[in-house]
Amino acid sequence: MLPAPDTPYARWAAWLDRFAGGADEPPDELPAMEPEQVGGATAARFAERCAEAMQRRLTHWHAQLARDLEHAMTPLDARQALHAARRRLVAARALAVSELLFAELREALANALDDALAQAQRQLEESAFAGRADGEQFLRAVREVRLDQAPQLDLGAAPFHPPSDARPHRSILLS
Repeated sequence: MLPAPDTPYARWAAWLDRFAGGADEPPDELPAMEPEQVGGATAARFAERCAEAMQRRLTHWHAQLARDLEHAMTPLDARQALHAARRRLVAARALAVSELLFAELREALANALDDALAQAQRQLEESAFAGRADGEQFLRAVREVRLDQAPQLDLGAAPFHPPSDARPHRSILLS
């Protein structure tokens, strides 16, 4: 059964679908979701839907980061790719801390996001750029532009574009 159109749940469901697909629109215009107002079953369904949307968003984020790092020819390219990845996390962090969500859901989403980013950071540090002559410089870039720190919105930063002559050196897997 589909939610009735223009209910708080339906508005959030549509927004979460866009968010999961990569949209960066803020949730500010959405209504607050409190379990007392929507009922326990709806609150549980909503929490599950938020978690699924966050997971889909992070899956897309991981894939884009891996593609960007495959094309990183220099440590500077890697830094730019990591900065771009951090900028792409701003919307995910905004959802995780949104006051429109009930406290337990905010905590669960923030913890899941923090855990995913800590895991991605560990994976990059353990396996990134191994076997390359300049691997230590790449590792330094990974440690300087940490993924597991809360991203800050930098409106003046240019988006990352791999060099036109880029050719993949080594695949980096993020799970």
